[in-house]
Amino acid sequence: MPQFRALAASVTAKGGGVAMFRDDAGGERMTQRMRKLAGTVLLLLSIVVYSALAMAVYAWFLDGAAWWVLIGYFAIAGTLWFFPASWIIRWMAKPD
Repeated sequence: MPQFRALAASVTAKGGGVAMFRDDAGGERMTQRMRKLAGTVLLLLSIVVYSALAMAVYAWFLDGAAWWVLIGYFAIAGTLWFFPASWIIRWMAKPD
């Protein structure tokens, strides 16, 4: 066990291993690479969930509505996903 403690202390002192993912306060932080991976998965999931919700709103409230109402609804619903997606992309692109 003493060898393991010495190795862990040297890795921490050199900034390698798991310790390099810690900030100065000792808390965990994500690297930009991990944020991009998590953000990509989050973007894909959010697009699927958002499109399912938009279709559910159409099915529950707008089924049988006039064509011009549907064009307006889908134009607005199709552009509103931009805001949560831009927040996720901004978070992903944050520097380390």
